[in-house]
Amino acid sequence: LKEQLDEAQKAGFYEMLLLNTDGCVTEGSRSNVFLVKDGAVYTAPSEQVLEGITRTRVIALCKSTGVEVVYTPLTIPLITSAEAMFITSTSNGILPIKKLVMHDGEQTKFYDPSDKLLQGLIKQFFTES
Repeated sequence: LKEQLDEAQKAGFYEMLLLNTDGCVTEGSRSNVFLVKDGAVYTAPSEQVLEGITRTRVIALCKSTGVEVVYTPLTIPLITSAEAMFITSTSNGILPIKKLVMHDGEQTKFYDPSDKLLQGLIKQFFTES
């Protein structure tokens, strides 16, 4: 995994997302993954990921502000239909994703890092820190 992440970073990528045996994204190599779609936040089921402190904070923040959190496998069709995507980690807090390149290198998805729901979460997250 380290070699693959090093290769991805040399190619200009910040993070590498991990797929389970069903082809669903579970988490990043050093982060948790979230999607924004139709006013809700989507993330992989807790039993499929390492639950980080920041992931837990973001989920609690969503719930306290009335944002629905949907725990579901992050399939490729779901990922490509999302309006926004972000990762969380202790070192970065919430980091919006602008561009996702699939492992085949042929499919690219651009996200809106200025998505209103995402920006609201970022603002509240860093205000409460």
